[in-house]
Amino acid sequence: EVLFWVSKDISDLILSEKKFSQTFRLNPTLMTFTTYEEGIIVDVNNLFLEKSGFQREDIIGKKTTEIMLISPSTRSEIISGLKQNEGVQNLEIQFRFKDGPRFGLYNGSLIEMGGKKYLLSTVHDITRKKETEEELKRYRNELERMVNERTQELEKNQKYYQALIDCQEDLICRWLPDSTLSFVNTAYCHFFGRMENELIGKKWTDFLDFEEQVIVEAKLAQLIQNCETIEYERKTQNGNGEYSWIHWINIPIIGPDGKLIEIQSAGRDITERKIFEEKLQKAKEAAEQSDHLKTAFLQTISHELRTPLNAIMGFSELIDEDEPIGEVMEYRDYILRNGENLLAIIEDMLEFSSMEAGQLPIYIDRINLMDAMHSIKQQFADSGKYKGKENVKLMLQMPDGIKELFWHTDLRRLKQIFKKLIDNAYAFTYEGAIEFGFLRKESEILFFVKDTGAGISPKHQKLIFENFRQLDDSLTREHGGIGMGLALSRKVIEIMGGKIWVESEVGKGSVFFFTLPVNEPVQIIQQK
Repeated sequence: EVLFWVSKDISDLILSEKKFSQTFRLNPTLMTFTTYEEGIIVDVNNLFLEKSGFQREDIIGKKTTEIMLISPSTRSEIISGLKQNEGVQNLEIQFRFKDGPRFGLYNGSLIEMGGKKYLLSTVHDITRKKETEEELKRYRNELERMVNERTQELEKNQKYYQALIDCQEDLICRWLPDSTLSFVNTAYCHFFGRMENELIGKKWTDFLDFEEQVIVEAKLAQLIQNCETIEYERKTQNGNGEYSWIHWINIPIIGPDGKLIEIQSAGRDITERKIFEEKLQKAKEAAEQSDHLKTAFLQTISHELRTPLNAIMGFSELIDEDEPIGEVMEYRDYILRNGENLLAIIEDMLEFSSMEAGQLPIYIDRINLMDAMHSIKQQFADSGKYKGKENVKLMLQMPDGIKELFWHTDLRRLKQIFKKLIDNAYAFTYEGAIEFGFLRKESEILFFVKDTGAGISPKHQKLIFENFRQLDDSLTREHGGIGMGLALSRKVIEIMGGKIWVESEVGKGSVFFFTLPVNEPVQIIQQK
């Protein structure tokens, strides 16, 4: 992209075809000068020859369509735009160089010379997007080189100058050391939503909010004092009140006496790059977090598998024919409990594998919810799993006056969810009670498991439902498990059309709630 600068007022510039030709040839944007009616190439700039692979003598005097530079349909579209608007801006076209097809943003202006119309064309090559720091560095160096050259070389008519400068998408301005604007291009006006006469003669720092003024003026004071190029990236508010990230380059213009005359600035919108960098950073953090969770999970699963296996092997070796029957039964209980723990871990891993593959089956059937809740309580009453938790009572709470409640759901999944939630409640409750039950709502049934355990801090209340998450993932933690119980429960509940959440206070216990929808009318039999 090309930036043209002059160090004196445009109104004082003298028309000079020689200077215009020199500017045209050295311009680092693809440029052509053709006849309007026939499309015959009169001249091309040096960059065009460099990038296209053509020799000047091979193309001068030939039609653009003849050398397949552009297609006839593309030329017709350009001519149509010129007839309607007397100019074409930012028209996306396809053109062809010797190395193959390319895409670019086309800008064209009509120029009348010697009674004949000519077409001045510039093309911004967008085949490759420049988003890396190296590209910004090359842009900065090229810009500085161009500014130094063009401030001495560009002497031409205001019409030519304005036609070229307004083709640029970057925000371009010049301003005095007190920040008073002396020149702005069309892109600058469009961005700030103001007319040129509303900007020229005004201090551009007045358009910034107070906080922005303090930061920017501190940077520019360094430029004015040291007469050195300053660049920075800031969020800048446009005329619509929206903010965009702009990369500003501010270059001092020094007069013959060595004093600062003006500052020329160019701003490029880098919002998309900033958004990409932000997404990249979040993805990096997520990947690092995922690696940490996977490592912790592998350590946990290794530990959790070894613990029951060691217990099973150890107590199996202790069983002997001469061993008293009482001790043999005690060893058997240890083996059974650890076998159940091992089976639960394997089942969780298989369920997680099915869940990740999107193959978690749900079988809906008509059940008696009252019988199901009593069955769940009896299941835990018959289990010897919670040894040492005799002080914790398991209580079932259900709506009064209902004898039977028939409802369509997956009974196996309902029991699975309650088992994991009640297991979790027992793990963190040492005395008091665990209550579970349900409440009937209009379009759903609300289930709950309430304990008087340790409670969960607010910052952990969402994390515990994520895969592999545990409040303590060290191998020396007090409570076992692989951190999948609540994550599996959440996934099953969501597949069944419900949701799960927790309300808790540290030191006062927790209440886990989950809902399941009522897709068909329930049948209720009242108690007499």
